[in-house]
Amino acid sequence: MSRYRDYLRFSIRICADRRDIIINQASNLLEQRSVFLPSLPGLYIGNKIVDFHWLPELYPNHTEQGLLKRAIKRGFDFIASLCAVIVLSPLLGFIALLVKLSSPGKVLYRQQRVTGKGRVFTMYKFRSMRSDMPENGDAHWTKKGDPRITPIGAFLRKTSIDELPQLFNVIGGSMSLIGPRPERSELVARFEKEIPGYRLRYNMKAGISGWAQVNGWRGDTSLERRIECDLYYIKNWGLFFDVKIILLTFFRGFLNKNAY
Repeated sequence: MSRYRDYLRFSIRICADRRDIIINQASNLLEQRSVFLPSLPGLYIGNKIVDFHWLPELYPNHTEQGLLKRAIKRGFDFIASLCAVIVLSPLLGFIALLVKLSSPGKVLYRQQRVTGKGRVFTMYKFRSMRSDMPENGDAHWTKKGDPRITPIGAFLRKTSIDELPQLFNVIGGSMSLIGPRPERSELVARFEKEIPGYRLRYNMKAGISGWAQVNGWRGDTSLERRIECDLYYIKNWGLFFDVKIILLTFFRGFLNKNAY
């Protein structure tokens, strides 16, 4: 162990099969400190690698937005989502009627998801599944051919129209128009242990759409690539970046081959 200026450096021997897990946990916990990496296998996204005396070290990046940026993003989200609800209100009412007629049950589906700062909130969607066929087993992504999905629900999911009620989440402040997609709390607990840098997603509110979604990383796809896109978005956020993703969502995001 050695001390250099304001840094306390030490080294430990880590078994190869535990290395990624330990480095992930350390990078999530440390702030200004570094994690020594004798080699760089795997994906350490959202972090900066620097050379210290010819040895690579990992510094967790600070991706939190300042007060001004948060205010700008919140103002844009509120105004844009409120306008969208007003303009789309006839469509929302028509879809609600179709959902009600398709099968017994409530029009809206509510589920606990995780947003910025790790807060749990209730997310809204148009119900796309039969309410009399509960989900079996542990939390997982919906697979193709799931018998619970109604005919109208299949269309809503394929076109992402089932996500439109989340505009009310945005108005209420629990979500943003653009940001990392919110995951279920049961899945988040597992992802935090397995994916390096996953907790950095909490530096921004969850979004209806995101950089990962418009690039095709949605649903049962590579989780690492989705996290990589999410952290790229957070680190490079700007109002025009949000506008770009909104436009791309209309051209790429609604028809999704990975939505079942």
